Amino acid sequence: MEDDADRISQLPEAIMEKILFLLPAMDAIRMSFSSKIWQSLWNSLPVSNFDFLNDPAFGHYRYSSYVPPYYEHSTVKKLIAKIDESLKILEEDEEHHQKRIIESFRGRGTLFRNEYEASQYLNPWIKLVTNNPIKVLELHFKAMHRIKLCRWPFPYSLGVDGTSLVVLRLSHCLLEPYTLESQIIASKDKRFPFLKEISLLRVEFSGSLVDELLSRCPSLETLKLHHCLNLKSLRIWGAMFPKLNTVSLVLGETLDYKIELPNLHTLCLEFVPPRYDELGEVCCSNVKKLSVCAPPNEVISTNQFLEELLSKFPLLEDLTLSATLDSAETKISSHQLKKLTIIANAGIEKHYGYIWELNLDTPNLLCFLCKNCGARNISLNSTKLEVVNLEIKIGSYVRIGPGPCLYHIGTLWFLGLQQCLRNFTPHDALNVTIKPLSSVSPPEVLHSSGLYLCSCIYHLTSLKICRSHFLSKN
Repeated sequence: MEDDADRISQLPEAIMEKILFLLPAMDAIRMSFSSKIWQSLWNSLPVSNFDFLNDPAFGHYRYSSYVPPYYEHSTVKKLIAKIDESLKILEEDEEHHQKRIIESFRGRGTLFRNEYEASQYLNPWIKLVTNNPIKVLELHFKAMHRIKLCRWPFPYSLGVDGTSLVVLRLSHCLLEPYTLESQIIASKDKRFPFLKEISLLRVEFSGSLVDELLSRCPSLETLKLHHCLNLKSLRIWGAMFPKLNTVSLVLGETLDYKIELPNLHTLCLEFVPPRYDELGEVCCSNVKKLSVCAPPNEVISTNQFLEELLSKFPLLEDLTLSATLDSAETKISSHQLKKLTIIANAGIEKHYGYIWELNLDTPNLLCFLCKNCGARNISLNSTKLEVVNLEIKIGSYVRIGPGPCLYHIGTLWFLGLQQCLRNFTPHDALNVTIKPLSSVSPPEVLHSSGLYLCSCIYHLTSLKICRSHFLSKN
């Protein structure tokens, strides 16, 4: 009986390879677990990696408004030909009814003059790679018509093995309803069962497509949606995503959202004006790592916001707050915090944005990082502190409090800094960076004051004065 049940495994290897070629990736993977013969056949598939992401010829660009110049037509043709040549091996596999496992297909660059030209090249590439079991699809291509960026339409349908994706990262593309209504994932049983990460940057949606996409990813662990267009509503429930542990969102003005994820570990929220402190729709009490970025020039009620934030996330261990602060005295009290990062943005009004006094009641704090800190009085009670990094961004004059008194950056200013640094006694490192934004005291004064500071604060690991000197102690 067993021989009859496994008669398919007794077929000639050439026929078994053809069966494997015709099977979608999900069924082929299941088949590989049915017997050692099929598993051996699956493991014998060749593995390829098509990575053009870090190729300098394709023109790097950061995730920002910077757009690389459009290449000369001859250069573009060479770059496109390079991708075509690399993917020829997949065309040959199809001719011979063979498959291969693709670790990744990754690329970026401004190669196309409009969205139609982008589709002409990208659609065949995507279809070709997703006709094979593929793990990572990461595309950051741009189409630029004159000086206007165009979003290229994501293909209407993926290849037969598109459901094998583990990581999907896209930017500057257009996702429309018929993308999901295509023949490959039209029925409800056609999902992305292995997809663990979705990362979308400046992607334009149509309708409620994002909810439809997410509903087909039961194994999702990481979700990143940054500066996406036409994203009107977002509902993320724990019952839908039991494995989701990392969420990063840029919350636009028109986005209606609600997040209820009891198993969420990491949450990153960046607010777009006029939203800057709306956490009422976030129900994730088990979050341990939180990053909140308020928009520049939007002043938050610092102490009130921090108090509400720490009560909302009682298990928080790692907090990053980037905002324009309104309080002369900032207080943070938490017995759970182990890492704290504060980035104080300068507001339009000069007396906003700097931390004049910081009171940390965080007995278990291990790492403290503070940027744009103007504080002359920082108190903390942690005996476990390991690393402290302070970055002080200042003009030629700096306030030492909210009042009108200004002090020149020189010996007197360094004496005040010396007194402040005595409050820090980390076990591993104390690093201080001073960034003057304009002309300051003469270099010899800065140098002598810096040397004096190093000699007085024995636990100071490094002192860096940008545009001047670098002093270090071991």
